[in-house]
Amino acid sequence: MQRTVREVIVIRTQSAERSLARPQRQGIPSKTLFFLILALAVGLYFRFTHLDAQVYWHDEAYTSLRISGYSAAEVNRRLFTGEVTTPGDLLAYQRVVPGTSIVDTVQSLALEDSQHPPLYYGLARLWAERFGASVATVRSLSVWLSLLLFPGVYWLCQELFYVPHPEQRGRSFATLTATLAIALIAVSPFHLLYAQEAREYGLWSALITLSSAAWLRGLRCHTGWSWATFTLLLVLTLYTHPLTLFLVVVYGVHGLLLWQHCSRRTLAAGFGALAVSVLAYWPWLQIIVANWSKTGATWTSVPLPLPILLKTWGLHWARAFWMPEGDFGFDDWRVYLGLPLIVGLGCIAFYRLYRQTPLRTWALVLLLTGSTVVPLGLMDLVMGGQRSVSSRYVLPFYVGLPIAIAYFFATQFSVLHRDHRSRFSRQVGRGVAVVLLAFSVICCAANANADTAWPKGINYNLPTVARLINQAERPLLVSHSFGINFGTLLALSHRLEPDTQLQLVNGWAAPETIEAPTLPSHTQPIFLLNPNDLFRHQIEAQQHQKATLVFQDTHLFLWKLDNQSKK
Repeated sequence: MQRTVREVIVIRTQSAERSLARPQRQGIPSKTLFFLILALAVGLYFRFTHLDAQVYWHDEAYTSLRISGYSAAEVNRRLFTGEVTTPGDLLAYQRVVPGTSIVDTVQSLALEDSQHPPLYYGLARLWAERFGASVATVRSLSVWLSLLLFPGVYWLCQELFYVPHPEQRGRSFATLTATLAIALIAVSPFHLLYAQEAREYGLWSALITLSSAAWLRGLRCHTGWSWATFTLLLVLTLYTHPLTLFLVVVYGVHGLLLWQHCSRRTLAAGFGALAVSVLAYWPWLQIIVANWSKTGATWTSVPLPLPILLKTWGLHWARAFWMPEGDFGFDDWRVYLGLPLIVGLGCIAFYRLYRQTPLRTWALVLLLTGSTVVPLGLMDLVMGGQRSVSSRYVLPFYVGLPIAIAYFFATQFSVLHRDHRSRFSRQVGRGVAVVLLAFSVICCAANANADTAWPKGINYNLPTVARLINQAERPLLVSHSFGINFGTLLALSHRLEPDTQLQLVNGWAAPETIEAPTLPSHTQPIFLLNPNDLFRHQIEAQQHQKATLVFQDTHLFLWKLDNQSKK
């Protein structure tokens, strides 16, 4: 039947009214979307470039030692004998050694370094067998594993912020939040530096997000497959880092908070999955407890003054987005400039998250953010120590903080929240987001070509030490394996010239019992790395020369003997 002109006009008018009444599709402004895509591209670029530029430091050298299948005790017995050796001899025990296997890698961890579970190191061993064990190759494994953080963040934000309501278009808002969070993390200098480090922290950050998303999915879907997925991911997370045990507590507390909002059957399944995960981790946990006094991070129990603790806690906020090149300590004008802004932005973001999201969302983000930094900080305050000082131990904080800030930015961009936001407020929010991303990119660029960076810790100035030694012609380096020296010498071997001579002695006994080796004659100049006073005096007396301190920082002391300084 033919419609009249009037009927057509009425139908089109009603259709237009419905179109106007329907909420507009939530999208990201084109300029902002450009910056977000650029941030992700920049983050990926910096992750895969200059992998061998920065110093391969103490902890990474231990990763290469585990790859070899040899234990530190075996290398100490074979090479730290007082006989003349070369950097190549140390490097030989930092690659896959024929006759060893992944079983040897796991056994060496269990005996000497059980605080580092075997998942990452087993993967590193398999990776090195296939692609080699150069610095860039080993670090590339960490980069590839760290990329799992991006789908993990996307999935977690979908579970956190998706509201299945047709008028709210919750999927679009969750996607917007996830996109912003991925952009912030992609150019975060903290995540970039740890993604390029030959340790387990890039993998750990990814598994934290994946297991958290699986936990929320289990509560939402309450199916056997969802809980099986969560259990598997949590077990993998536990076998990546022992501090995941704090996450187990987080999930348990989160479940108790939702006691009135979830069925008892769902919560029982969730608590059962937590119990199964801990039981699966129990064998390695027993190894950690049994060997803690010998292989644990006992340095974390050394107390620090309260002002230093408080300053370091502040730096945790800054390092998520703002880490310029150089030794980025608290007494730096850049910290005083940026820290109040980042802390203020973070506090506003957490407050808005608390006020505007349901309990299941804000509770998990807050619990995840504080899962390790709060208990470790309390332990330091009550028992003394520096457990909360190391940023890699509070890595969940660096996952939760960007997600909270991404939610804040998403509320500024989203049309769902514009009724309560002035145009000026929205423009300010977008400007802050662009500035934060821009500063993070600048920090990433500054660190990209540097030969050292803040996470290198006790070996921050190792490139300087290597340059001083390499300037000499056929130098002799004398040292022992006490304290940090063993790992430092493994790391230093990557920077020394091949013709450098080494004389290394067993220093695992008490320092006062270490005896200096008999040095070959007519070898000049002679360098001493981190000698105690007795060791240095023995060398001086033997060579009839006075040692001069040529470099010094908190952890590295390089002395030099030459014919110009006769005793």
